[in-house]
Amino acid sequence: MLEVGLFTDRNPVRGPDDLVDLTREFESLRSAASERLTRYQMYRDEQLGERRPNVAATTADLSDYGRRPRSGATGQPKRHNIQLPFGKAMTVKHAYRIAGQLPDVVVDERDESREESHRSDVMEKIAWSVIRASRGDTGLASAAWDASEVGAACFDMYFEDSAQIPIFRRIDPAGIIEVQGLDDPHDFQRVYRTWDASLASVAAQYRGKTFRGQPVLVDDLRPHSEKAGSDMLRIVSCCSKDTVTRFAFGAEDGQVVGLFEHVHGYGFVPYVVIPNIGPYEDVWGWADYEFVRSMVHYLPLLYSREADVLKAVANGGMIERGTGATPQDIARVTREGGVVPSKRDGSIEPIQAPDMPSFHDSHSARGMEFLKMLGFTPDAAWGTGAAGSGTDRGLQLQPMLEYTSMKQLNWAAGLSRLFGMSFRMIESQMKGKTKYRGSKPTSGGRKLPFVMEIGPEADPIVADETDEFGMPTMVPLPRTPKELFDNDYEIRFIWRNRIDPDDPQYVSSELNKFTTGVQSLETTLGNLGIAAPEDEMKRIEAEAKRFPWINQGLVSMLLAQLKNGEQGDGGGAPFDQSSAMQGAMDTMTGGEAGAEGGALNADATAGALPPGGAAGPMYGGA
Repeated sequence: MLEVGLFTDRNPVRGPDDLVDLTREFESLRSAASERLTRYQMYRDEQLGERRPNVAATTADLSDYGRRPRSGATGQPKRHNIQLPFGKAMTVKHAYRIAGQLPDVVVDERDESREESHRSDVMEKIAWSVIRASRGDTGLASAAWDASEVGAACFDMYFEDSAQIPIFRRIDPAGIIEVQGLDDPHDFQRVYRTWDASLASVAAQYRGKTFRGQPVLVDDLRPHSEKAGSDMLRIVSCCSKDTVTRFAFGAEDGQVVGLFEHVHGYGFVPYVVIPNIGPYEDVWGWADYEFVRSMVHYLPLLYSREADVLKAVANGGMIERGTGATPQDIARVTREGGVVPSKRDGSIEPIQAPDMPSFHDSHSARGMEFLKMLGFTPDAAWGTGAAGSGTDRGLQLQPMLEYTSMKQLNWAAGLSRLFGMSFRMIESQMKGKTKYRGSKPTSGGRKLPFVMEIGPEADPIVADETDEFGMPTMVPLPRTPKELFDNDYEIRFIWRNRIDPDDPQYVSSELNKFTTGVQSLETTLGNLGIAAPEDEMKRIEAEAKRFPWINQGLVSMLLAQLKNGEQGDGGGAPFDQSSAMQGAMDTMTGGEAGAEGGALNADATAGALPPGGAAGPMYGGA
């Protein structure tokens, strides 16, 4: 008898009435999670409002200093409503730190044997194959965006039978409600996923299908809401450790219509929730947006009011005192220029513009400072600030690096759980043998493509090795999932937030390690992205023998460039024309040495040391 999780995972599958129990549990959990779901919707609506300034301009409350809105119909000019999407800018910064560059995949070797090296390499390649098949770069980017905006990223995973490979997808956190495990909160007992779909599309898809041997009651489906003139149906999918059950709501109160059921048999719930920041055990974390939410709303209002003052000053009013000119004439002359006729003692005086408070500049500056502090984005993160060296820049970026490191701890744990699930799926679901393809990054950032064949029916490959006595021996290397994984599904993810081969400061740091003797040339070349460091070392050695002056010239050029710390005038010290002219005159006249030292008034001879050691005349000698 199959088992479907209701309130425990030991309840046997019952008739359609069990869908009612699932619905009751779903509604109860949804009510308990209402605060989180409402918060998600509010955060997204607030940030979406930045794309609709006309809507925001019609509202006024205490955040708008209690002033009434101006529509323009009253004759008063409308106030500025300048949208500054700081929230989205912060999201870009923090999402890039997670998904802008895919992390490295590491499967630790348990010993120094050839078999362990093979196992580690194959499991890492499996992970990269799963990322390739799942379009993982865009999926991780979307999930990182979710985590930054609402506080968590969600993934689900399924085994694709046609390709014999696990596929993971990004899921909207607002549609996920989980039943947490007792010992490990992330070991979910059930996960409910809900979304809205067009009633007509659902009816067309499930008409003629069966649910537990009975036709799907498509005609009993009723809309949950309306969107853009279309009736929308709310669909709920409940995933337990063995079964996925999908249902919707019918016409009668409490009626549940079963749509689909599938026994996946994974032995676990294939959903992962990654908290953005905060304790990993809390499941749903803090959003980056929550740190700066107040400042994100306040600064556009402040800047808009400043623009109102500037507009008032630019279009200032005038006081006419007995000139006899009409207001229209005064406005025209002010706008176009000209002469205003005036009677005796008449005058036109500007109305004094309102003055900004004395603390205005410091208040605005503090607002931006608070935004950077709460958003963990110092000046260096925006490309500003005065950094005299890479070390200075690293210290200036320290707040962002600390914040990113805390986020990466949660992401590393979540992705390790996700890809551990993929290994378990491969072990239990794969049939025959299948070719996996992908590209595996090297330590220097280059990618090496690969094709490998694994599966329960894949024969082992044999590698040539030598034993402890130096005798040749054959080592069989397994290719079956059960032998490869060996009940050990651990995998780690490491971000290169401080190791970027494209960063000039990183390149300089690697070269410094080599020149000071604390790092080998082979390691340096590998870290700089050279695909074959040994071949590159041979080329360097050959060039040094053929052209010994090249390296010395390069070193001299680099030293000359480094002497000019500011780098404003290119490599070396800036050219001083006056000093050059003075040097030329000294050479010709002898300078302080007098006439006898000059090239024009003395015998221009130069001594050389031939192999015999005696000096001999050269160019210019008698």
